[in-house]
Amino acid sequence: MRTAAFVIVLALVGAALVAAQGNEPPIMPAWAYVQSVVPLKFLNIKVSTFDPKNPNDPPQYNDDPHATCYWPLVNSDESSCGSATTYFPADITNCPEANTWGLTYDDGPTVNVVNGVNVGDTVEIRKHLDALGVKATLFIVGSNALDNPDQIVTSFNRGDQIAVHTWTHHPMTSMTNEQIVAEIKYTEAFLYKTIGK
Repeated sequence: MRTAAFVIVLALVGAALVAAQGNEPPIMPAWAYVQSVVPLKFLNIKVSTFDPKNPNDPPQYNDDPHATCYWPLVNSDESSCGSATTYFPADITNCPEANTWGLTYDDGPTVNVVNGVNVGDTVEIRKHLDALGVKATLFIVGSNALDNPDQIVTSFNRGDQIAVHTWTHHPMTSMTNEQIVAEIKYTEAFLYKTIGK
């Protein structure tokens, strides 16, 4: 269930980002594009029910998981959504070559200092990556980015790939299509403002 507070916070943050950029709201052209390329049957999927008082409970899915390719409930059943369809390519579940892998981190950036030492945060991850001489893809939560923009800049400058992981990390199936587009576009706008790409 979406709450009024969630919608208000998202709108205020989005408005602040747009004002800082001096452009039109980024969700309007994005929403028009989504409507032009996504089949209506997918745009009309029922919104899931989510209880914000119990955020660790999964949303209650309110549509047919097989007809809508809801991956968590169909376990990537090849007949319903794992293989390529008219609308979507097959899920990528394996790297194309042996000994190839992708290193990703979700939900950052975070800073967690305990007794003067970074613990389990973006700074510590970067330290380990530097020691190994590897880069990673960091999926950024916009609200975390708002608190730690310097962490994004540092990771970007060391060669990590920066990617969008929504603004609030709210369960996507429990949002309207317009809210989902806003979650992505406001995060994109903040990342662009922060790193210029």
